[in-house]
Amino acid sequence: QKTCVMKDLQEMVDAEENRPESSYLEQKWMEIEDLLNDLSREPYIDDQIEIEMIWNISEELINGGNLQTEEWEIREQIIQKITDNEYYDQFGVCDPMMDLIRELPQDREEKLKTAEIMWNGSGFMKKDSAKLFRELGEEGRYIQYLETHLGDEPEQYMEVVRFYEKSDPGKSEQIAELAREKCRRTYGTD
Repeated sequence: QKTCVMKDLQEMVDAEENRPESSYLEQKWMEIEDLLNDLSREPYIDDQIEIEMIWNISEELINGGNLQTEEWEIREQIIQKITDNEYYDQFGVCDPMMDLIRELPQDREEKLKTAEIMWNGSGFMKKDSAKLFRELGEEGRYIQYLETHLGDEPEQYMEVVRFYEKSDPGKSEQIAELAREKCRRTYGTD
Protein backbone atom coordinates (compact mmCIF):
# COMPACT_ATOMS: atom_id res chain seq x y z
CA GLN A 1 0.00 0.00 0.00
CA LYS A 2 2.78 2.44 0.88
CA THR A 3 4.46 1.98 -2.51
CA CYS A 4 1.12 2.58 -4.26
CA VAL A 5 0.70 5.91 -2.44
CA MET A 6 4.27 6.88 -3.30
CA LYS A 7 3.68 5.95 -6.92
CA ASP A 8 0.50 8.10 -7.01
CA LEU A 9 2.35 11.02 -5.46
CA GLN A 10 5.21 10.69 -7.96
CA GLU A 11 2.69 10.67 -10.84
CA MET A 12 1.17 13.90 -9.52
CA VAL A 13 4.60 15.52 -9.26
CA ASP A 14 5.48 14.37 -12.79
CA ALA A 15 2.19 15.66 -14.17
CA GLU A 16 2.79 19.06 -12.57
CA GLU A 17 6.34 19.26 -13.94
CA ASN A 18 5.21 18.28 -17.45
CA ARG A 19 2.28 20.69 -17.55
CA PRO A 20 2.74 23.32 -20.26
CA GLU A 21 3.65 26.79 -19.07
CA SER A 22 0.71 29.12 -18.63
CA SER A 23 0.32 32.08 -20.95
CA TYR A 24 0.46 35.64 -19.68
CA LEU A 25 -3.33 35.90 -19.71
CA GLU A 26 -3.71 32.59 -17.88
CA GLN A 27 -1.26 33.71 -15.21
CA LYS A 28 -3.00 37.06 -14.73
CA TRP A 29 -6.41 35.37 -14.66
CA MET A 30 -5.14 32.96 -11.97
CA GLU A 31 -4.09 36.01 -9.96
CA ILE A 32 -7.58 37.46 -10.36
CA GLU A 33 -9.17 34.16 -9.32
CA ASP A 34 -6.94 34.00 -6.24
CA LEU A 35 -8.00 37.53 -5.30
CA LEU A 36 -11.66 36.65 -5.87
CA ASN A 37 -11.18 33.62 -3.66
CA ASP A 38 -9.71 35.87 -0.96
CA LEU A 39 -12.68 38.22 -1.30
CA SER A 40 -15.10 35.32 -0.94
CA ARG A 41 -13.83 34.82 2.61
CA GLU A 42 -14.32 38.45 3.63
CA PRO A 43 -17.41 39.27 5.69
CA TYR A 44 -17.59 42.71 4.02
CA ILE A 45 -16.51 43.34 0.44
CA ASP A 46 -16.31 47.14 0.46
CA ASP A 47 -12.88 48.75 0.54
CA GLN A 48 -10.91 45.52 0.33
CA ILE A 49 -7.47 45.94 -1.27
CA GLU A 50 -8.16 42.90 -3.50
CA ILE A 51 -10.76 44.92 -5.43
CA GLU A 52 -8.19 47.54 -6.40
CA MET A 53 -5.71 44.80 -7.30
CA ILE A 54 -8.28 43.19 -9.64
CA TRP A 55 -8.89 46.59 -11.26
CA ASN A 56 -5.15 47.02 -11.78
CA ILE A 57 -4.66 43.56 -13.29
CA SER A 58 -7.63 44.07 -15.61
CA GLU A 59 -6.28 47.44 -16.76
CA GLU A 60 -2.86 45.89 -17.28
CA LEU A 61 -4.39 43.16 -19.45
CA ILE A 62 -6.45 45.63 -21.47
CA ASN A 63 -3.73 48.24 -21.96
CA GLY A 64 -0.89 45.77 -22.40
CA GLY A 65 -1.84 45.03 -26.00
CA ASN A 66 -1.13 41.31 -25.66
CA LEU A 67 -4.67 39.94 -25.67
CA GLN A 68 -4.66 39.37 -29.44
CA THR A 69 -1.69 37.00 -29.07
CA GLU A 70 -3.55 34.76 -26.62
CA GLU A 71 -5.35 31.65 -27.84
CA TRP A 72 -9.09 32.11 -28.36
CA GLU A 73 -9.82 29.03 -26.23
CA ILE A 74 -8.19 30.71 -23.21
CA ARG A 75 -10.01 34.00 -23.79
CA GLU A 76 -13.27 32.13 -24.36
CA GLN A 77 -12.92 30.25 -21.04
CA ILE A 78 -12.43 33.55 -19.22
CA ILE A 79 -15.46 35.07 -20.98
CA GLN A 80 -17.48 32.04 -19.88
CA LYS A 81 -16.33 32.41 -16.25
CA ILE A 82 -17.10 36.13 -16.21
CA THR A 83 -20.54 35.44 -17.70
CA ASP A 84 -21.30 32.54 -15.34
CA ASN A 85 -20.43 34.80 -12.41
CA GLU A 86 -22.30 37.86 -13.74
CA TYR A 87 -19.19 40.04 -13.95
CA TYR A 88 -18.32 38.99 -10.38
CA ASP A 89 -20.57 41.83 -9.28
CA GLN A 90 -20.95 40.27 -5.81
CA PHE A 91 -17.27 41.11 -5.25
CA GLY A 92 -17.51 44.72 -6.38
CA VAL A 93 -15.53 44.24 -9.60
CA CYS A 94 -18.30 44.48 -12.18
CA ASP A 95 -16.77 47.42 -14.06
CA PRO A 96 -13.31 45.94 -14.65
CA MET A 97 -14.88 42.61 -15.66
CA MET A 98 -17.18 44.41 -18.10
CA ASP A 99 -14.16 46.21 -19.55
CA LEU A 100 -12.22 42.96 -19.81
CA ILE A 101 -15.04 41.00 -21.45
CA ARG A 102 -15.31 43.73 -24.12
CA GLU A 103 -11.59 43.47 -24.91
CA LEU A 104 -11.14 39.68 -24.95
CA PRO A 105 -12.77 38.97 -28.35
CA GLN A 106 -10.57 40.22 -31.17
CA ASP A 107 -12.65 39.93 -34.33
CA ARG A 108 -16.28 39.77 -35.44
CA GLU A 109 -16.48 35.98 -35.15
CA GLU A 110 -15.15 36.02 -31.59
CA LYS A 111 -17.49 38.89 -30.70
CA LEU A 112 -20.43 36.88 -32.02
CA LYS A 113 -19.33 33.89 -29.94
CA THR A 114 -19.01 36.18 -26.92
CA ALA A 115 -22.52 37.52 -27.51
CA GLU A 116 -23.80 33.92 -27.67
CA ILE A 117 -22.09 33.01 -24.40
CA MET A 118 -23.54 36.09 -22.73
CA TRP A 119 -26.97 35.40 -24.28
CA ASN A 120 -27.11 32.22 -22.21
CA GLY A 121 -26.38 34.18 -19.03
CA SER A 122 -28.96 35.73 -16.80
CA GLY A 123 -30.60 39.15 -16.59
CA PHE A 124 -28.20 41.92 -17.44
CA MET A 125 -25.78 39.51 -19.16
CA LYS A 126 -28.50 38.86 -21.73
CA LYS A 127 -29.13 42.61 -22.03
CA ASP A 128 -25.43 43.25 -22.68
CA SER A 129 -25.46 40.40 -25.18
CA ALA A 130 -28.34 42.04 -27.04
CA LYS A 131 -26.40 45.32 -27.18
CA LEU A 132 -23.38 43.49 -28.58
CA PHE A 133 -25.53 41.75 -31.20
CA ARG A 134 -26.86 45.15 -32.23
CA GLU A 135 -23.34 46.62 -32.47
CA LEU A 136 -22.45 43.70 -34.75
CA GLY A 137 -25.42 44.39 -37.01
CA GLU A 138 -27.42 41.41 -35.76
CA GLU A 139 -30.59 43.48 -35.39
CA GLY A 140 -32.83 40.38 -35.26
CA ARG A 141 -31.18 39.12 -32.07
CA TYR A 142 -31.44 42.56 -30.50
CA ILE A 143 -35.14 42.76 -31.35
CA GLN A 144 -35.63 39.24 -30.01
CA TYR A 145 -34.31 40.47 -26.67
CA LEU A 146 -36.51 43.59 -26.73
CA GLU A 147 -39.62 41.55 -27.52
CA THR A 148 -39.16 39.39 -24.45
CA HIS A 149 -38.40 42.38 -22.21
CA LEU A 150 -40.95 44.96 -23.28
CA GLY A 151 -42.05 47.05 -20.34
CA ASP A 152 -43.54 50.49 -20.38
CA GLU A 153 -40.95 52.40 -22.41
CA PRO A 154 -42.42 53.51 -25.76
CA GLU A 155 -38.96 53.70 -27.41
CA GLN A 156 -38.47 49.95 -27.12
CA TYR A 157 -41.87 49.25 -28.64
CA MET A 158 -41.10 51.66 -31.46
CA GLU A 159 -37.87 49.82 -32.28
CA VAL A 160 -39.74 46.51 -32.48
CA VAL A 161 -42.59 48.05 -34.50
CA ARG A 162 -40.14 49.51 -37.01
CA PHE A 163 -38.24 46.24 -37.27
CA TYR A 164 -41.40 44.33 -38.28
CA GLU A 165 -43.01 47.15 -40.28
CA LYS A 166 -42.07 45.75 -43.70
CA SER A 167 -41.44 42.08 -43.01
CA ASP A 168 -44.51 41.38 -40.84
CA PRO A 169 -46.99 44.30 -40.79
CA GLY A 170 -49.49 42.28 -38.73
CA LYS A 171 -46.97 41.69 -35.98
CA SER A 172 -45.90 45.33 -36.19
CA GLU A 173 -49.51 46.41 -35.64
CA GLN A 174 -49.89 43.96 -32.75
CA ILE A 175 -46.81 45.36 -31.00
CA ALA A 176 -48.06 48.93 -31.57
CA GLU A 177 -51.41 48.05 -29.95
CA LEU A 178 -49.63 46.44 -27.02
CA ALA A 179 -47.48 49.56 -26.67
CA ARG A 180 -50.53 51.81 -26.62
CA GLU A 181 -52.07 49.70 -23.89
CA LYS A 182 -48.96 49.35 -21.71
CA CYS A 183 -47.57 52.84 -22.16
CA ARG A 184 -50.96 54.53 -21.68
CA ARG A 185 -51.04 53.20 -18.12
CA THR A 186 -47.60 54.62 -17.40
CA TYR A 187 -47.84 57.94 -19.20
CA GLY A 188 -51.56 58.51 -18.69
CA THR A 189 -52.29 59.34 -22.34
CA ASP A 190 -55.50 58.46 -24.14
